[in-house]
Amino acid sequence: MNICCYCVFFDDYCIMFKWKFIIYQCVGLFFYFLFFCDIFLMSVFL
Repeated sequence: MNICCYCVFFDDYCIMFKWKFIIYQCVGLFFYFLFFCDIFLMSVFL
């Protein structure tokens, strides 16, 4: 199940948007990781 955040960290910026749909379907703590990954990506790409 950790593929949700794994793909966000290790895939391309464009691929991230495709995996967003899968990430939003994750339950439990993965909603927390979703926000963490977004903040992490913003700090990297901005």
